[in-house]
Amino acid sequence: MELVEFFHKRINEMNKKVLIIHYEYKNSYCQKNLGLFARHMSKYYDVEFLTLKVRSYVPYDEKNIKIIEYKSNNYSSIYFWVVILLKLITTRYVWCYYFEKKYHSLMFIVAKLIGVRVVVSLDSFWKPMNIDNSKEKLKNWLFEKALNCSYRILYQSDELYELLPRQLKTKLTKYTVSYSEIFQPKADNIHRIVKNKDNLIIFSGCISPIKNIHLLICSYKQLKLQNAGWKLKIIGDIEDESYYDLLINMCKRDESISFTGFKTGNEYYHYFRRAKIFVLPSISEGQPNVIVEAMYWGCSVIATKQSNLGEFFDGRSIVQVDPENQFDLNDKLFKMIHYYDNNISIQLHNRVLEKYLFEKNINKIIGEPH
Repeated sequence: MELVEFFHKRINEMNKKVLIIHYEYKNSYCQKNLGLFARHMSKYYDVEFLTLKVRSYVPYDEKNIKIIEYKSNNYSSIYFWVVILLKLITTRYVWCYYFEKKYHSLMFIVAKLIGVRVVVSLDSFWKPMNIDNSKEKLKNWLFEKALNCSYRILYQSDELYELLPRQLKTKLTKYTVSYSEIFQPKADNIHRIVKNKDNLIIFSGCISPIKNIHLLICSYKQLKLQNAGWKLKIIGDIEDESYYDLLINMCKRDESISFTGFKTGNEYYHYFRRAKIFVLPSISEGQPNVIVEAMYWGCSVIATKQSNLGEFFDGRSIVQVDPENQFDLNDKLFKMIHYYDNNISIQLHNRVLEKYLFEKNINKIIGEPH
């Protein structure tokens, strides 16, 4: 045991890096918990972001984070995982999502043996399967071993937190629960912010068919027939040019609808500060960070039932609609603009302060104050 402790101590003295592994890099990640973790850790470690592809729409401005693009189409390459295993020697923390690859599970085991802390994040829509099938049993067995070798598991929903121990038939008591912690700027006076909001509806996310933005535009046009003075802003980078062209054609000659492009920092939060309603009509989502962002700035929220709102849902200020149901979205949006309440908006902000702030949870994630 003394030899193992000595070995771990020497490894930790060498470990000056944080390694983030994700299948793609997008600039929008700098506003999500993954990006915030990287930015926080870059104060104390060299941070490397290892990815299969880089999708950047504006120049990357995080000078303390090194982006490494590995030329491959998937995670199946043995060489890719050999590179990662070699990097572990000089790494203190690894942040990654779990992928059902045997080499990935091996990384967790090796990291545990040499004292590297693996923080694994699970999407809220990911669910393990207990199927009487040898292949599925092997997947679940590898998954369980990987989780038990990790340092922290970041859950994105209470449902998943309760589900995993039952389905994996193991106790996961040492792990922390992380929601979509986010924040950068502070709302210094939420009462003033809520009081001065405009009649503005916003969407934020990538512009692609899976986001169902065309439904939001149709609902907004119906709403505007009886409620003049409202505006719609669509914030995000273009992932599908043909879909973007379709949306532009839908908005011709309507100056109340505008596309802002990709925004970050204070320029990004300016729209949340001004908006009363945030709409996320996606076909599929995990537990989006942007919902907590909207709550923080006092926006009421409409999202599809595929968005795993779970703990957020209250039926009035945070409401769900059926995906692909234009009439349901029309009805919920119409009701929300008439029942928007400043006091409820302030309550949403306070809920976020109580539970979701990144600054309150980072030491739980990394396990050591700096």
